[in-house]
Amino acid sequence: MNHVFLKGNFDKIEKADSGKISGNRDDLSSVVSNLIQNGIDYNKPNGIVRVSVENNKKEMRLVIQDNGLGISENDLPYIFERFYKADKRHSQNFSSAGIGLSIVKEIVDKHGGSIK
Repeated sequence: MNHVFLKGNFDKIEKADSGKISGNRDDLSSVVSNLIQNGIDYNKPNGIVRVSVENNKKEMRLVIQDNGLGISENDLPYIFERFYKADKRHSQNFSSAGIGLSIVKEIVDKHGGSIK
C-alpha cells in the first residue's frame, strides 16, 4: 500500500465522485502529491488548497486549486521545464530544485494524459 504524506493543516475534507484510472501507482501518487504539495508550499498563510475530481465517463480530471499568488503569464510557458523556478523570491524559502513540475508532466504524458 502506498501512502502520500503532506504537510499543512487540513480542516475540511469532502468526498469526491469515484472513478478508476489505470497506470503506475507510484507514478500517479507522485503526480498527486507533488501538485498538492506545491499548492500548499506556494500558498499564502492560512490559504486554501482545493482538490477535486471530475469524472464525465470519457475522462477523469484532477483539479488542484489554491488561493496563493499564482503564476505570472510570463512564467506559464516554462513551468514544466526542468530546473525552472517561476517565483525566485518565494522559492528561496524552499529547498526546491525546480524539477517537480517537469517530472509531473513527464509522468502525465507517459500515461496519455495532459496537464495545464
